[in-house]
Amino acid sequence: MVQNYKDEPQLIFENVALGHTDGQATLYAFKVGESVPQEVSMLASFNRYALLYNGFGYQGEIEELQVPTLSAASLLAKHGIVELDLLQIDTEGFDYEIIKMFLNTGVKPAIISFESACLDFKTLCECMNLLTSNGYRLLTIGIDTIACRQEDDDAFLITAEDIKELISKRSA
Repeated sequence: MVQNYKDEPQLIFENVALGHTDGQATLYAFKVGESVPQEVSMLASFNRYALLYNGFGYQGEIEELQVPTLSAASLLAKHGIVELDLLQIDTEGFDYEIIKMFLNTGVKPAIISFESACLDFKTLCECMNLLTSNGYRLLTIGIDTIACRQEDDDAFLITAEDIKELISKRSA
Protein backbone atom coordinates (compact mmCIF):
# COMPACT_ATOMS: atom_id res chain seq x y z
CA MET A 1 0.00 0.00 0.00
CA VAL A 2 2.83 2.41 0.81
CA GLN A 3 4.14 1.98 -2.74
CA ASN A 4 0.71 2.92 -4.17
CA TYR A 5 0.81 6.28 -2.36
CA LYS A 6 4.54 7.09 -2.55
CA ASP A 7 3.84 10.39 -4.37
CA GLU A 8 1.46 11.64 -1.65
CA PRO A 9 3.65 13.56 0.85
CA GLN A 10 0.66 14.46 3.07
CA LEU A 11 0.18 10.79 4.01
CA ILE A 12 1.94 9.09 6.93
CA PHE A 13 2.06 5.31 7.30
CA GLU A 14 2.40 3.36 10.55
CA ASN A 15 2.51 -0.43 10.71
CA VAL A 16 0.53 -0.58 13.97
CA ALA A 17 -3.03 -1.14 15.12
CA LEU A 18 -4.88 1.50 17.09
CA GLY A 19 -5.44 0.25 20.61
CA HIS A 20 -6.47 1.55 23.99
CA THR A 21 -2.81 1.46 25.09
CA ASP A 22 0.63 1.38 23.55
CA GLY A 23 1.95 -2.16 23.43
CA GLN A 24 0.57 -5.29 21.80
CA ALA A 25 -2.82 -6.87 21.22
CA THR A 26 -4.23 -10.05 19.72
CA LEU A 27 -5.66 -9.60 16.24
CA TYR A 28 -7.80 -12.41 14.83
CA ALA A 29 -7.54 -13.25 11.14
CA PHE A 30 -8.42 -16.12 8.84
CA LYS A 31 -5.51 -18.35 8.05
CA VAL A 32 -5.20 -18.24 4.28
CA GLY A 33 -5.19 -21.65 2.66
CA GLU A 34 -6.90 -23.77 0.03
CA SER A 35 -10.34 -23.47 1.65
CA VAL A 36 -10.10 -19.70 2.18
CA PRO A 37 -9.86 -17.26 -0.77
CA GLN A 38 -6.99 -14.73 -0.80
CA GLU A 39 -9.32 -11.70 -0.34
CA VAL A 40 -10.33 -13.05 3.08
CA SER A 41 -6.85 -12.10 4.31
CA MET A 42 -8.11 -8.49 4.52
CA LEU A 43 -10.71 -9.47 7.13
CA ALA A 44 -9.26 -9.14 10.65
CA SER A 45 -10.53 -7.93 14.01
CA PHE A 46 -9.71 -7.63 17.71
CA ASN A 47 -13.04 -9.39 18.20
CA ARG A 48 -12.94 -13.11 17.34
CA TYR A 49 -16.76 -13.10 17.18
CA ALA A 50 -16.62 -10.57 14.29
CA LEU A 51 -14.72 -13.12 12.20
CA LEU A 52 -16.82 -16.12 13.19
CA TYR A 53 -20.02 -14.32 12.19
CA ASN A 54 -18.77 -12.04 9.40
CA GLY A 55 -21.27 -10.64 6.93
CA PHE A 56 -19.65 -12.41 3.98
CA GLY A 57 -20.20 -15.90 5.34
CA TYR A 58 -16.50 -16.78 5.21
CA GLN A 59 -15.45 -19.72 7.32
CA GLY A 60 -12.09 -21.17 8.05
CA GLU A 61 -9.31 -21.54 10.58
CA ILE A 62 -8.76 -18.40 12.62
CA GLU A 63 -5.27 -17.51 13.78
CA GLU A 64 -4.21 -15.20 16.59
CA LEU A 65 -1.63 -12.60 15.62
CA GLN A 66 0.25 -10.43 18.11
CA VAL A 67 0.42 -6.93 16.66
CA PRO A 68 1.96 -3.69 17.95
CA THR A 69 -0.55 -1.06 19.10
CA LEU A 70 -0.49 2.68 19.65
CA SER A 71 -3.19 4.72 21.30
CA ALA A 72 -4.73 7.49 19.20
CA ALA A 73 -3.12 10.05 21.53
CA SER A 74 0.34 8.51 21.03
CA LEU A 75 -0.09 8.27 17.27
CA LEU A 76 -1.17 11.90 16.95
CA ALA A 77 1.58 13.12 19.29
CA LYS A 78 4.25 11.10 17.46
CA HIS A 79 3.51 13.00 14.27
CA GLY A 80 2.53 16.37 15.77
CA ILE A 81 -1.02 16.15 14.42
CA VAL A 82 -3.49 18.56 16.04
CA GLU A 83 -6.30 18.39 13.47
CA LEU A 84 -7.69 15.90 10.99
CA ASP A 85 -9.85 16.42 7.94
CA LEU A 86 -10.87 12.78 7.53
CA LEU A 87 -10.86 9.74 9.79
CA GLN A 88 -11.70 6.61 7.76
CA ILE A 89 -12.47 3.52 9.87
CA ASP A 90 -13.30 -0.06 8.84
CA THR A 91 -12.32 -2.33 11.71
CA GLU A 92 -14.99 -5.04 11.83
CA GLY A 93 -16.73 -3.82 14.97
CA PHE A 94 -13.95 -1.81 16.68
CA ASP A 95 -15.01 1.40 14.91
CA TYR A 96 -16.79 2.95 17.92
CA GLU A 97 -13.75 2.35 20.13
CA ILE A 98 -11.55 4.22 17.65
CA ILE A 99 -14.05 7.09 17.42
CA LYS A 100 -13.99 7.38 21.23
CA MET A 101 -10.18 7.27 21.26
CA PHE A 102 -9.88 10.15 18.80
CA LEU A 103 -12.57 12.30 20.42
CA ASN A 104 -10.92 11.76 23.82
CA THR A 105 -7.69 13.27 22.44
CA GLY A 106 -9.50 16.52 21.74
CA VAL A 107 -8.90 16.11 18.00
CA LYS A 108 -12.26 16.21 16.26
CA PRO A 109 -11.91 15.21 12.60
CA ALA A 110 -14.02 17.25 10.18
CA ILE A 111 -15.38 14.01 8.71
CA ILE A 112 -15.52 10.53 10.23
CA SER A 113 -16.50 7.65 7.95
CA PHE A 114 -17.03 4.28 9.60
CA GLU A 115 -18.63 0.89 9.05
CA SER A 116 -21.70 1.11 11.27
CA ALA A 117 -23.23 -2.21 10.19
CA CYS A 118 -20.78 -4.19 12.35
CA LEU A 119 -21.96 -2.48 15.55
CA ASP A 120 -24.73 -4.01 17.62
CA PHE A 121 -27.81 -1.84 18.17
CA LYS A 122 -26.85 -0.64 21.67
CA THR A 123 -23.30 0.26 20.59
CA LEU A 124 -24.56 1.98 17.45
CA CYS A 125 -26.94 4.13 19.53
CA GLU A 126 -24.12 5.05 21.93
CA CYS A 127 -21.86 5.90 18.99
CA MET A 128 -24.46 8.11 17.33
CA ASN A 129 -25.23 9.85 20.63
CA LEU A 130 -21.53 10.53 21.20
CA LEU A 131 -21.07 11.92 17.70
CA THR A 132 -24.15 14.15 17.75
CA SER A 133 -23.24 15.46 21.21
CA ASN A 134 -19.85 16.43 19.76
CA GLY A 135 -21.41 18.49 16.96
CA TYR A 136 -21.55 15.89 14.19
CA ARG A 137 -24.43 15.36 11.77
CA LEU A 138 -24.84 11.80 10.53
CA LEU A 139 -25.71 10.15 7.24
CA THR A 140 -25.94 6.36 6.93
CA ILE A 141 -25.55 4.88 3.47
CA GLY A 142 -25.72 1.11 3.29
CA ILE A 143 -23.27 -0.37 5.80
CA ASP A 144 -21.40 2.90 6.41
CA THR A 145 -22.08 6.10 8.33
CA ILE A 146 -20.54 9.47 7.58
CA ALA A 147 -20.31 11.96 10.44
CA CYS A 148 -19.67 15.61 9.47
CA ARG A 149 -18.67 18.07 12.18
CA GLN A 150 -20.59 21.32 12.16
CA GLU A 151 -19.12 23.93 14.46
CA ASP A 152 -22.01 26.34 14.16
CA ASP A 153 -25.36 25.07 12.88
CA ASP A 154 -26.50 28.67 12.30
CA ALA A 155 -23.85 29.01 9.61
CA PHE A 156 -25.70 26.39 7.58
CA LEU A 157 -29.15 27.95 7.78
CA ILE A 158 -30.51 29.55 4.64
CA THR A 159 -32.56 32.65 5.31
CA ALA A 160 -35.16 34.35 3.15
CA GLU A 161 -32.57 37.06 2.43
CA ASP A 162 -30.12 34.41 1.18
CA ILE A 163 -32.75 33.03 -1.19
CA LYS A 164 -33.57 36.49 -2.53
CA GLU A 165 -29.88 37.13 -3.11
CA LEU A 166 -29.47 33.81 -4.97
CA ILE A 167 -32.50 34.54 -7.15
CA SER A 168 -31.27 38.03 -7.98
CA LYS A 169 -27.81 36.71 -8.94
CA ARG A 170 -29.38 34.02 -11.10
CA SER A 171 -31.64 36.44 -12.98
CA ALA A 172 -28.78 38.94 -13.55
